[in-house]
Amino acid sequence: MPEQHYEDIANNVNKYDEIQVGRNNPTNQMLSEYPDEETANKYANPAANNFEDDRPIPTVQKGIKDFEAHLEDQIAKEGMGGSPGDQPPQKDKFSKKQKVKMQALNGELSKEILEQLFSSSWHTREIGLEILLQEIDDWNAGRRAPPSDVLVSGNKGALLESLWNVNNMFLEERISQLLNKGIMMLSKLILLRMDHAPEGSQAALSKLLDQSMMKILEKLGDHKNEALREKLTQLVCDIIEADMLSFGDICEWLTKTKGLPRSLSGFKHLIGKLVALKEIICRFESSLVGSFRGVLGHCCWCLENSNSDVRSQASQLIVEVYRVVGGQKVNQYLNQTKIRKNHYENLKREFAKIDNSSLAGSNSSSIRHSQDITSPPVEKSKFAKKGKKSEPEKACNFCKQSSPAFLNDNDYDMHLWQDCPMLITCELCTQVVEIADFTEHLLEECSNSHEFEECPRCRLAIDKKELQNHLKSRECVAVGEDSVTCPLCLEVLDVDEEDLEKTWYEHLILNGCPKNTRALA
Repeated sequence: MPEQHYEDIANNVNKYDEIQVGRNNPTNQMLSEYPDEETANKYANPAANNFEDDRPIPTVQKGIKDFEAHLEDQIAKEGMGGSPGDQPPQKDKFSKKQKVKMQALNGELSKEILEQLFSSSWHTREIGLEILLQEIDDWNAGRRAPPSDVLVSGNKGALLESLWNVNNMFLEERISQLLNKGIMMLSKLILLRMDHAPEGSQAALSKLLDQSMMKILEKLGDHKNEALREKLTQLVCDIIEADMLSFGDICEWLTKTKGLPRSLSGFKHLIGKLVALKEIICRFESSLVGSFRGVLGHCCWCLENSNSDVRSQASQLIVEVYRVVGGQKVNQYLNQTKIRKNHYENLKREFAKIDNSSLAGSNSSSIRHSQDITSPPVEKSKFAKKGKKSEPEKACNFCKQSSPAFLNDNDYDMHLWQDCPMLITCELCTQVVEIADFTEHLLEECSNSHEFEECPRCRLAIDKKELQNHLKSRECVAVGEDSVTCPLCLEVLDVDEEDLEKTWYEHLILNGCPKNTRALA
């Protein structure tokens, strides 16, 4: 691809960001109220302004790109004393680990694209990834085969392996734009592998695919992010359709419990995998006959989990298997497994609905809307707005509040951005995160995480400069393995690990955290 084309891509992105920054720059708005720019900068607070489309929303990804690009420009202004364009850009300083990875890819990808892909600026990494995606599209469409200015190697097998390694790196990204483009890149690489991979590279690509699957499982742990889960589920379906892994292989991946890292064994990952597996079964019903026993075995194991959401999803998946393969095979397996009597009785009631709905020709809808059949009916949220019974509503994935307004994406975004009492805006990086994960965010995800350290007693994220004073204060209360500390009010919450989500819901919603500024009335 000509170099001018790459410059156009970068210039278009930069031009778009400059428009966004100029539109809602709080410093510009305040210059008329304060005598000089320095005073205006001092009192400007980006987090307190309404940035229209420029707001990072969990589960809804649109808008975050412009907001973070705006923040990068603001930081550049403060650190360099002017606009980013007034000073020549500083070169990235790569770590030893990054240099090793770049050296391994150097023979296949150009030095310039590697410096972009490994840049400390997510915006620069995104530009590099956009260029790679365009190169892959050209290769797939037959417009231009490598080598090129970006894909410098003529060895297609080695080049495809290098691209796959880069993709696995982006599947670990926490920034939504880069993760979404990483998912898109893997879909394109699957097509590329089908049409252009040499025979000798299949073994190496299979190992790389195993690494990709581990990263997909990790991201499925964000089970409340419906948009991300749908993209990951579609990606897995693409893998099956490309014959890279069979339906049975995918079932094994999604039901695997032994040999996984501890981070992939929690209830959130169990829920995410169960939901994804149910959706995949709906796409490949005819393939389930040979794999249904493994799926049922995993579901029966999940029925003994102490987390009610895990049990609910396992039950719904059993009912889905019953619908697809028939009652005789499922009942025979369940009788041999000898699951708890109360679980089996609840399942039988759902099986009866399937049988009756089959006669009426509406079996599909009854399955899709089955309720939690292993727990008592959940009461409607006390925060739900009253209205006509026939009026459709949408429930927030976090606080469970229901409202017809949430059917509108913009209204739901604003609820997450400003009102949801289960979420908090980090004042340091402006990301919106769950309060339950706020300590982890400050230690690992926040752009200022290097300033924090985990307190060995209360396990909160404490500014490194204040750690010694914190340890001597009354605020620092030792907690055991079965307790957590609220980062807002510092109350110690007793919790069973599998009921952690319920504990936070009770503290933040039912009881109301006294320091939560988003608490609902």
